Amino acid sequence: LCFTGIDDSDKSEFMRIENPFSTELLINIPVNCFTYVNLIVRDVIGRKVYEHQLNIPDRFQIRIETSSWGNGVYLVELHSDHGTLYSKVLKQ
Repeated sequence: LCFTGIDDSDKSEFMRIENPFSTELLINIPVNCFTYVNLIVRDVIGRKVYEHQLNIPDRFQIRIETSSWGNGVYLVELHSDHGTLYSKVLKQ
């Protein structure tokens, strides 16, 4: 994720998330600087509800089955050796 020096308004270009979502969380990650990230989703209390280490090509899309998750706000974290991106999402 080559987002060093990019202000917050530009970071949305690196992680696009369907928001709000219902039974499936869809995350698009255009990647051109690395091949490894750690994706974590936490509930509003901070508990991990999903974690996956990804080896990804130039562009990557991940679909997470969320039908067992309760409605509410979740925090998506995308970690790499270049930094971390955060995004709040709403499950309805």
